[in-house]
Amino acid sequence: MHYLKFKREQSGKCNICGKIEKLTWDHVPPKGGQAFNDIEQESIFQYLAGSNGERRYQFSQNGVKYRTICSNCNNALLGAKADPVLNELASDVMLMIKTKIMLPQATIHVKTKPALICKSLLGHMLSATGDYGDSKIDDKFREYVLDESMIVPKGIKVFYWIYPYMSLKIIRDIAMPQYRGTWSDFSRGDIGMFSILKYPPVGYLATDLDAYEGLHELTQYCGKRLEDETEIPFRMDIIHPEYWPEAGEGTFVMGGEKLGNGVSAKPRKRK
Repeated sequence: MHYLKFKREQSGKCNICGKIEKLTWDHVPPKGGQAFNDIEQESIFQYLAGSNGERRYQFSQNGVKYRTICSNCNNALLGAKADPVLNELASDVMLMIKTKIMLPQATIHVKTKPALICKSLLGHMLSATGDYGDSKIDDKFREYVLDESMIVPKGIKVFYWIYPYMSLKIIRDIAMPQYRGTWSDFSRGDIGMFSILKYPPVGYLATDLDAYEGLHELTQYCGKRLEDETEIPFRMDIIHPEYWPEAGEGTFVMGGEKLGNGVSAKPRKRK
């Protein structure tokens, strides 16, 4: 099995709790929540460059994995409570898309536990940074994931949209303008920090901006307790391109060292 840059020493600093522990493999997205596991993957740099020439892929029969977090954070903190909720949401949305139960309505509603979804997402985004990160964004993610009494992350909002493509994108800590368009549009807003996780049937992004391109905000539905359940809306009449929002016309992207740990993956093509 081949990996990009995610195989650290067997013991080290856990990307979530920061303790020196034996490190375990973390599936991103969580195991059981992805429609395909036999994959070909490339670095996010190669994906963003969009080369039309020969592309270099690495292969895995078990999805994208990072050996970056300890067993307690992997299995107890994320795996026991939060990950099953994220996986169930993916399954429920996929079922609605496949059976078209609610269509042609523009919006469908799915019952879930938004706070646990956010815990899972930010936890796996911490995992997907390769080495332990000490940026302000990492600190905010870490504080939220570790504090069970914190229902809504401080200074971070999570947004989501329908992503009906058979591909996976993991992108950490890129800077993009708040508004897409031309330079005059860019100047109307701030530059935000974004972390993105997209896999069928939902795309997610976490940002320090208050809004982005009319997306539904997941964090506003978190409620008062981790286990609070509510219905969240999904727009079915607006399907963004597969490469959105990190590429395409009308935006620009800046990234640092953590961008190198990002992955673009898709089902493996058998020759």
